[in-house]
Order: sequence, then C-alpha cells, then structure tokens
Amino acid sequence: MSLSIALLLVASFALGALPLTQWMVQALFGKDLRVLGTGNVGVSAAFIHGGKVAGIVAVLAEIARGIVPVLAARFWFPDQRAIALTVLIPLVAGRYAIARGGGVTNAVWGIFAFSPPVAITSGISGLLVWGLAGIGDRARLFATRCGCLCTPIWIWVWRQNAAEFLAATGLAFLLFTISLRQGDDMALSKSQKLLSLDDSLDAKVCGDKAAKLSQLKRAGFNVPSGWILPSLKEEGRGKKEEGRGKKEENADRLFSNNSVIQNIKAKISNRIIVRSSAAGEDGDISSAAGQYQTIGPVLTEAELLDGINCCRQSYWTSEAVAYRRQRQLPDTQMAVLIQPYIESQIAGVMFSRNPLDGGSQIIIEALLGGAESVVGGQFTPVHLEVDFTQPETLIQNLNELEISSIIDKQIIAELVKQAQAIEAFFHGIPQDIEWSWDGEKVWILQSRPITNLQPFWTRTIAAEVIP
Repeated sequence: MSLSIALLLVASFALGALPLTQWMVQALFGKDLRVLGTGNVGVSAAFIHGGKVAGIVAVLAEIARGIVPVLAARFWFPDQRAIALTVLIPLVAGRYAIARGGGVTNAVWGIFAFSPPVAITSGISGLLVWGLAGIGDRARLFATRCGCLCTPIWIWVWRQNAAEFLAATGLAFLLFTISLRQGDDMALSKSQKLLSLDDSLDAKVCGDKAAKLSQLKRAGFNVPSGWILPSLKEEGRGKKEEGRGKKEENADRLFSNNSVIQNIKAKISNRIIVRSSAAGEDGDISSAAGQYQTIGPVLTEAELLDGINCCRQSYWTSEAVAYRRQRQLPDTQMAVLIQPYIESQIAGVMFSRNPLDGGSQIIIEALLGGAESVVGGQFTPVHLEVDFTQPETLIQNLNELEISSIIDKQIIAELVKQAQAIEAFFHGIPQDIEWSWDGEKVWILQSRPITNLQPFWTRTIAAEVIP
C-alpha cells in the first residue's frame, strides 16, 4: 500500500514537471514562453504572449493535468480520500520547480474533481475578497492568495476530516509561497502594453507628446504611425531597497519584454525612431525641450531594446531631474513613443505665431535632412517669415518671398496651411511644430504650445480667436 502511494506521488511530480503548456504553445504557435514576459510557463502567460487560442489550449492542458492524478488517487484508494488531495502537492511542486508554472489552474481543477463544493466556495471567497480589496493587480493577487488559504477552511466545513484538512493546508501554503516568488505576467503586460496613436491617449500615462500627436492623427493630420509603451506604474513594484533613492531605483528598471519588441518589429519592418514622451514634456506649462533622449534610427531588435532603455533612463539624468525641480514638476515615469523613421529630404520647425512677440507671422526654419539638426542647433537653418494678417497679404507674401534653393513655394504653402490648421485645432493656442518632408508629403512629428509666449498670449492675442 505505502509503495503504491509513493509511486503515485512520484508520478504526480513527474506529471507536474512535464512542460505541457510550453510544448503546445511552441509547437502550435512558435512562441517560447520561457523567454517572454516574466518567463513563467502558465495559463496567463499563454494568453498574454500567445493569444486567445494558445491560452485556451493551455487551459485545457492544465485542467487535465490537475484532474488526472486526483481521479487516479480516488480510483486506486477510494477509502483514503486525503490521498486525492495530497497528490496535488507534488504535482504543483513539479510545475513550479521544473515546468516553471504556478500550478494554480491545476490545483483549482484538482480540488474541483475532489469536491466541487469546496472548489466553488473557495472561489467565491477569493472573489469576495477581490471585491472588497478594490481594483488593481495588488488586489487581484491578494484575492488569489486568500482563495488559496481559504481552501483548508472549506475542506473542514464540508468534509470535517483531519487528514484532508492537513493535506489542503500543505497545498494552500505551497501555492501561497509560489505566488509570492513568481513574477506577474498580467501586471507586466499592463505596464508594457503597446498603445497606438490611433487610440485616445491619456497624457498622464502616455505623456503630452504622444497624447497631442494622437489627437492630431485622429483628426486627420499627417502624423506617422506610432506605438507607445506607457510609463511604468508604481503598483506591483515591491519595496525599495534600503538606502537607495528613487532615482537609482527607477534607472535600474530595464525594459525586457521580448514579445513587445517582436510585436513592434512586426509593425515596423524598416528603420525605427525611439522618442521620449514624459508627463510634462511638450505640455502647456513646460516643454522639457532637449532634456530627454531620442534614439534612432535603429533597425535590429537588440538596438530597439537598447533604445527603449536609454530613452527611459534619460528621465533620471541629473540635468532632467534638476529641470523638473526648478519648475516644481513631480517625478513620474517615462513613456516611450516608437515610430517609423521618416527618411526626410527637408525637415525643420515652424511656429504658428512669432515666438518673440506673438505677431502674425508664421516662422519656418528648414534644413536638408532630419529635424533634429534644426532642433539641436548644429547647423544654421533657412529662416522664413510669412505674414498672415490678411488672406491677400498671405498670398502676396508667398509670391514675394525669397525662396531658398532647398525648399520650394509649394512646400512653404503646405507648411503655412498646416501651421494654421494645427493652431486652430488646439483652440487658437500658438504652436511650436516639428515637421519633415519626405519628397511626397509633409509629416507632423511634434506639436507643443509656445511656452514662453503664454503670458503674452493671455494679454493680447486671445481676443483674436475667442469671440
């Protein structure tokens, strides 16, 4: 009898150690869960990194894995029901130690096969705790752990068997310990989720730059496609190391989600630019111009990963921190905007009003190549001023304007049209706009309020656009 029990326990451990979910997801969908996200090989990871079908396949496999040893124990030892619970302990241990899974799905369905009332009431207990704890990843994890710890109580309520109670207690504490040690793929997927410029974006999460470009793109302006990695949230990060400051702690948090990198590369096959989009950057009060890094062009997945991390870490340079302190801006986090690299023939900046005095001139500065040369000040750009006081004045100005050899009248007319349309879109607030021309169309790369014009705008210009 004891030998049979020992063999059953060993077989349960071996069954748990088989990487069924990993094999199935890799064979059917070509995804290796061991190198994606947290590296956990479980149901949630299959759903997040493999998709809905992969997740369903994983669920079915793990349900079967949890039920089979319980039914086997009940068949071979019908008079010793505690063994049917005990076999779940080595099963879950094998799942965690060898197959790199949490074992929760196996345990839940194994308990259901053992006693449906126990499984149902344990689940309801977890849901009630979740409802009381509130929303968020911490509440979800807390509810899961409480559901695990409630199981022995319900075993006693429904079964009133000391051996079964002890087996359930051992299983509950094993699951609880594993949940404390494992990473959370669901929380990671939220913090490293890709958003699109086609979405309605929250500036607090995606930064003002991405939020404004999203507004422009959805309004029909020529904005390149883009995807955003939202700022990393504080929730679920754990305790700070003693003696370490916030700056060092955040700078050490490197992005490493390979599935997101692969997803971006699938969307953008050619060269890519990685751009900062921090809260407060390109905002109504401060621009943070030049404080954070733009990385590009990058081509390979390794370069993209390095670019994302360099961009995020630039939020914590001493210069950037001093800039925020000087303007009393809170420390938050860096969202990252990832776009196709525009192969510009001409690029530059333009102001929808004269930034010196708020006058009715559109200021255009342009250089051959990318806009970063103009913004960075490495070269002296072509400088044009186009008066738009009256429509006929605008046409006359364009006809009389001394056109540089690098930019023709049609491009200037399009830039003027875009500048006026963007200012009108942002309720008449003068705009500082980065643009590029790729030989076919003008692209809008960035738009922000002319921050040093705000006091002047409040006093003298508002009457022109506010009835």
